[in-house]
Amino acid sequence: MLNLQQAMQSKTYPRGYWTLETLRVEALKYRSRSEFQKKSGSAYNAASKLKVRDLVCSHMAVVKRPDGFWNFELLQAEALKFITRQEFQQMNGAAYKAAGVSGVREVICKHMVEVKKPKGFWILENLQAEALKYDNKVDFREKSNPAFLTASRKKLLDQICTHMTAGKLPNGHWRIKANCDL
Repeated sequence: MLNLQQAMQSKTYPRGYWTLETLRVEALKYRSRSEFQKKSGSAYNAASKLKVRDLVCSHMAVVKRPDGFWNFELLQAEALKFITRQEFQQMNGAAYKAAGVSGVREVICKHMVEVKKPKGFWILENLQAEALKYDNKVDFREKSNPAFLTASRKKLLDQICTHMTAGKLPNGHWRIKANCDL
């Protein structure tokens, strides 16, 4: 079993690693729950599962805005810090949610770049154009996952990926003796 110092350096923890004591040590590194969650998500989640989150986070400052804090001007100023809605939501979920509740999200997010394609965008022609950007299916899947998944679900991968080089040997390749000879 790894000792505490080795586990802290490797950032991979064996099953059962998170105990009350290891969670306390980890939590002491952070000043707020949100920082703890972002920088050590596995420990934060383990503290929740073990029902000791309040205990290990007792030293942390409570970073909560008072009700009614987010007015239009503050929300607009906060939104201007971000390029995409996803970034806004991930980096300041409270402001993003407040903008939605108050009905101003569309207005304050107008400057943002749309990352997600509109519903119905991935039709055959758009899928073909997207697939042509890649030389193999692995790159296609990694760099344009929504298009890849849509093409897969619609059973169009073979049709739109004919120009790609095979990244995988065909099934049964190594069962042929001639392929095994060096």
